[in-house]
Amino acid sequence: MTKCLDSSVLLAFLHEGSHVELFHDTAYCSTLAFFEVERVLLRKLHRKEVESTMTLLKSMMLTMPVDMQISSLAAQLSITHKLATADAIMLATAQSLNMTLYTRDSDFANIKGAVIVN
Repeated sequence: MTKCLDSSVLLAFLHEGSHVELFHDTAYCSTLAFFEVERVLLRKLHRKEVESTMTLLKSMMLTMPVDMQISSLAAQLSITHKLATADAIMLATAQSLNMTLYTRDSDFANIKGAVIVN
């Protein structure tokens, strides 16, 4: 099963070691998820630790850049589901690739194509 991971899942994996099972098969994420993760890590760790952590994450999954198709879909999803910009981009990334978005964010409750994990 191909899946797209939200930054909340990546951070939970890094901080708690949770959701390891989501990395067993090919996983994708938006480059925006890497931005969000790196921003959080930079507030807590030294730059070298952040670089090695980000290198590890990048080796574990494939990333999808935000292109015009994803941007346009994200705008529509943002309005339809009242999502913040970053959340809409994460969902649009997953939907543009016909993938399920895995997240810990309750803002995705009752949105088709998103699965909330604890």
